[in-house]
Amino acid sequence: IQFYNSLPRGRIRLKISVAIITLDAAGELDRALASVAFADEERGFVGTVFSRDPQGQRVLFETQDGGETWEDATWRIIGPRPSGICGMWAVDEYVIYGVGAFHGDPVLIKTFNGGDEWIATRLDGVAAALIDVVFVDENVGFLTGGTGGSLDGNAVVLRTDDGGLTWTKVHETQKTDDVNGEWGWKITFPTPDVGYV
Repeated sequence: IQFYNSLPRGRIRLKISVAIITLDAAGELDRALASVAFADEERGFVGTVFSRDPQGQRVLFETQDGGETWEDATWRIIGPRPSGICGMWAVDEYVIYGVGAFHGDPVLIKTFNGGDEWIATRLDGVAAALIDVVFVDENVGFLTGGTGGSLDGNAVVLRTDDGGLTWTKVHETQKTDDVNGEWGWKITFPTPDVGYV
């Protein structure tokens, strides 16, 4: 758990990385809950990976009661549906990002209206896999992922200075001969100037 004390009125922003596995009635892997972001105390979202859902690939769930109940919100994604949502970040109560997946196409989802609808964009030109997202303010944000979708490439860090309209590769690792591949798995910025992948 990472605590951020940079929100107005003394609120604390909380970034939680979760890895909760759910099983179906037969005890088989159903889905893994991979990311969470709350717009406010009541409304939040969970991204999933590895869904074996008979109703199709449900990758986004929403709560409007502080987590007591959850409903599928995948149908609100407009554009290419990600195969999973590995990372999420709420900039404020209206603007929220999600990315994924490490095992599928590199898709960024963004809502401007607190989750009523999500616009999805493929970022094939700068990454083959997306895993995490963080914003230091409403315009400057970073994505981590890789140049290979099957852990056969290099880790990458992408940056936006325009609220996610455009993304530029700011770092790519160079794996050594004894490494098959790598991803940038998680990213955090404890201060606006210091970040870790």
